[in-house]
Amino acid sequence: MPDYAPAQNLGDIPAWTQVPPPSQPGPQPGDDTPQEHAPMEMIIAPDFSNLEAQLDNVDLLHMSTVAQVPYLPSSKDQAQNVMKLLEGRRGRLADLGAGDGRLVFAASSVGFQCTGFEINSVLVAYARSKAYWRGIPSSQAVFVKKDLWKTDLCSYNNVTAFLAPGVMEVLGEKLLKELPQDALVISCRFPFPNWPQKSTVGSGLDQTFAYEISSVRSHLRNPPKTEMK
Repeated sequence: MPDYAPAQNLGDIPAWTQVPPPSQPGPQPGDDTPQEHAPMEMIIAPDFSNLEAQLDNVDLLHMSTVAQVPYLPSSKDQAQNVMKLLEGRRGRLADLGAGDGRLVFAASSVGFQCTGFEINSVLVAYARSKAYWRGIPSSQAVFVKKDLWKTDLCSYNNVTAFLAPGVMEVLGEKLLKELPQDALVISCRFPFPNWPQKSTVGSGLDQTFAYEISSVRSHLRNPPKTEMK
């Protein structure tokens, strides 16, 4: 493979790779005719190829930043699966990593008093604007820009979370310390390690998992004994 030296100026770049002004026809490959160069911008995309490994090593207090837990909106099927697992439940609901608010809006429409926690200020503003234009009162749905790791969740008896696999273990520890005994936790796509599931709905990327905090605490206090062979 030939070696390529970095271009020192626009004149070093082959004419056919450059973007012409709209008024001029673009140069074609093999055309070495001098062209009047248009300004060029460099756009560098972030590399998320090793995201999960990075998540395992970051400071726990900053795990919920956008760079570490990228915004992945819930699909329609995933939102429906969450609502199936919430059937028969009432009370206050915390949505961790609320994004654009679609889970909050779905839950508030059936009577939950919802708080969407989101650290991305752009998404918080977008969700608030949607709530405003839909005429949803703050008693049903509110969105707050807070770091969930620094927020006490003891007043919520329902929690939904769609975060990232690298944070599920430490999130589980936080929820076990803070949630009331009758709380239900629903995780989208990524299950909590070592937690016994109450039920699950869906499959693949849309799979959701439900956990009763009372059962999880009991299981972890009295883990099943393995038979000795």
